[in-house]
Amino acid sequence: MKVLITLKQLGESLDNFDLLSDTDGFTIPFIKNITRNQLLAGYIPDPILLPVGTTVIRVLSDSACTNFIDIPIELIP
Repeated sequence: MKVLITLKQLGESLDNFDLLSDTDGFTIPFIKNITRNQLLAGYIPDPILLPVGTTVIRVLSDSACTNFIDIPIELIP
């Protein structure tokens, strides 16, 4: 499954992010070190890396600030 992750706003001081899945309780990133610019432009993770059964992707800052946003996957027929 292909997903497009686009964030409209990100703090200027935030740069690297990890992507986690709800399939393991958001414990192990399936992709690491996504840049701020990639997320603002729209990022498509490699479908092979996206865990089967994922319904929510967590975008987690890997800076000193540990803020995150949970993004439900919307299936498009």
